[in-house]
Amino acid sequence: DEMLPSLDPSIRQFVRFLLQNRHFAYGFAGFCAYALLIHLYVLL
Repeated sequence: DEMLPSLDPSIRQFVRFLLQNRHFAYGFAGFCAYALLIHLYVLL
């Protein structure tokens, strides 16, 4: 928690959850990247 003193406790808890669940974090990041690519494809 010393790394992120300015963050909301709930956000800090979420970050800790992501760090403990790497596979979930990678899946979530992949989903975000996939959604971003689709948005770019639609916009262009």
